[in-house]
Amino acid sequence: QRPVSKPYSPPIFDVKKTSCEIFVDSVHGANSNAGTISSPVKTIQHAVDVAAARNGAACVVQLRAGTFSQRDQVVMTEKHSHITIQNYNGEEVWVSGAVRLEGVEWEPFNIMNGMNIWKADLSTYNITSMQGLRVNGIRVSPARYPDANPETQMWPIGYLQSKKSDWLPSSPNAAHLVLINDTVEHTRSWDSQFRNYMGGIGGMCNNFDPPFSFFCQATRNFSVGCGGCDTYTIPSGFHFGDQLKKNYTHWQDGVLMAWRVAHWANWGFEFSSYDEVKRTFDFSRGGFQGSRGSYGSDGYIMN
Repeated sequence: QRPVSKPYSPPIFDVKKTSCEIFVDSVHGANSNAGTISSPVKTIQHAVDVAAARNGAACVVQLRAGTFSQRDQVVMTEKHSHITIQNYNGEEVWVSGAVRLEGVEWEPFNIMNGMNIWKADLSTYNITSMQGLRVNGIRVSPARYPDANPETQMWPIGYLQSKKSDWLPSSPNAAHLVLINDTVEHTRSWDSQFRNYMGGIGGMCNNFDPPFSFFCQATRNFSVGCGGCDTYTIPSGFHFGDQLKKNYTHWQDGVLMAWRVAHWANWGFEFSSYDEVKRTFDFSRGGFQGSRGSYGSDGYIMN
């Protein structure tokens, strides 16, 4: 179980001696206001623009307590030089790129047999992708199997187990050796690694953009004595055996999140096919993380 975090105490900054202060309040402010402590503006962008119009004065933008939700970036150029943005007098301020979802109605999607999956219609928010979700400040993870709460439950809870033979063999196209420089000098007398700088184009690097990497060169064992310094290969699929306990009807949007062997780095794989009879998933792309190949270890399916 994760340790309990200490209560957060917002910083208190020294009040700068300046005649230029712009106060911002995300709840009670309005951009038509003067920007004083009793009549604050509403957005950070408007505040920095007002400060920039003060002919280069060293302005302080004071953020009042609350959360500032930013759908767009705060744009600042050279005209915004000498502006300080800070919370006011130790008040707790959050600047968030998240979209606040108000009045969301959650409906059960699958709450049978121990499942706890819910859904909500967010079409009015024009959200094209979702990198994360928090409900009442608590992180919510996408549906996954085996189920687990990533905030409180650690490995091995919520992971499929595997052995080396469960990972389907790699089937890369041949990589092309590209010799960039014959010798690379360095002064580390204790280190004989990476004396030659080489790289490979294609092969397993077809997953990358651009399709090039030191670890995709065709020469195997290209740095003797270096752990994992071998041509990059990743498995082409995963045999799950009898661990799923169910058939997947929407496997196309699934992702296998898995540890690499010995829990050294981890991977994410999208699926290209699902074979209920053979009990396998074939991978379409993934395995970039960690820059090392070989076979995998424990993981879970997320979709």
